[in-house]
Amino acid sequence: QVTASVLRNLSWRADTHSKQALRQVNACTALMLTAMDVKKESTMKSILSALWNLSAHCNMNKADICAVKGALQYLVEMLRYQDAPSKTLAIVENAGGILRNISSHIAVREDYREILREHNCIPLLLQQLKSASLTVVSNA
Repeated sequence: QVTASVLRNLSWRADTHSKQALRQVNACTALMLTAMDVKKESTMKSILSALWNLSAHCNMNKADICAVKGALQYLVEMLRYQDAPSKTLAIVENAGGILRNISSHIAVREDYREILREHNCIPLLLQQLKSASLTVVSNA
């Protein structure tokens, strides 16, 4: 969790050199793989927050996130996280922010769009427009 928090902080309003360093170490791929494996909610929240920041940096980061096998399915599943016992919205907000940022890359790839359709992403996003969280609504 500490590493994810550091990466989240480094990726927030990162300068050019920091962005390049994060790309060189394949931060997006590593974080996405870790996110799909982690079970602890606080760690998941930090990882997804870092990925939200990184997904806004450049098109290569968007492509890296989408290229991770199972990543798009995982992100769509995280949009349903508010149904978890903790009822936390941070996971949903972060996953939605990542999906919003990578949507420009998804839009040009039929295979990625198909994954979203298979996992009922559109009805889920429409449902999120009713959320009390402005962040969830703006990401939908």
